[in-house]
Amino acid sequence: MPGVARVVQARGRGTSRSVHLELSLGLAPGIEPGHLEAELLGRITQRHEDVRDLAIRISTIDPIP
Repeated sequence: MPGVARVVQARGRGTSRSVHLELSLGLAPGIEPGHLEAELLGRITQRHEDVRDLAIRISTIDPIP
């Protein structure tokens, strides 16, 4: 996804009918987190309909000198 520099950590838990995801993401410099969570949840649930909840932790990535 544009603006996401890296996935620091990804965890999932749940049952056979419902999955909760936790993502730690590093954003590229200058990217505002804004509606990132809603957009990611929409993209993920389009492909994986069992995902019901998404928690995101965001940090910025310092540019490489």
